[in-house]
Amino acid sequence: PERDRIRRALNDFRLRMHWSIRSLISPALRAGTSITVMLLMVSAFVIAILIGFSWIDITRLYESVQVSVLGAVVLTAAQLALLPNLIIFGAAWFTGVGFSIGTGSLISPLGSQVGPLPAVPLLGALPVGRLDFGMVAIVVVLLAAFIATLSIRRSADEIRFEFATAWSAAISLGISIALVTSVQLGILALLASGGAGPGRLSQIGINPWLLMLISFIEVFVVATLAAFF
Repeated sequence: PERDRIRRALNDFRLRMHWSIRSLISPALRAGTSITVMLLMVSAFVIAILIGFSWIDITRLYESVQVSVLGAVVLTAAQLALLPNLIIFGAAWFTGVGFSIGTGSLISPLGSQVGPLPAVPLLGALPVGRLDFGMVAIVVVLLAAFIATLSIRRSADEIRFEFATAWSAAISLGISIALVTSVQLGILALLASGGAGPGRLSQIGINPWLLMLISFIEVFVVATLAAFF
């Protein structure tokens, strides 16, 4: 009974919305969240591969820290706790915005400018240096937006009915999907960023406003074209 009451209350709230919001909110939330989840999944997969290929550098960093067995266990546990942050950093990297490890540094598909890094062995897997194929990473965002938008076509009947033209429906849906994705990524960027120490380490993470702007533009263009299709 409680579930039915909640469902009825949500449905009544939805029916009181403006017709444009009512028809867009469910498909936009589904597609926008799907894009965010796909970015995080790809980021986690790529980070796992980088760690596997960079095990020699990571081992050398462990040896350079010169900690005891207990210290190594504590250090490993701390790095596992930082993995969600790195996954969010990776999602920002795929948008082209990148992230920073310290003031004045930037790690992005266009290239990396990295200063002295903290003694964290996991950072040995970072893709530093210039990547000739780096901008190909943005294809991940574009492909995710295309797949997510096409996947909600069965939920778009109300949009096709309410809007006057195909272009107005496609643009409205593209804006809505891009808004959901950019807001979600911005919130994740705020949660994952912060300071890790004094001096240059007081700034670590992602610029949330830049991430929201870039992700909005990327998702909007692809989602609008896919929605029109």
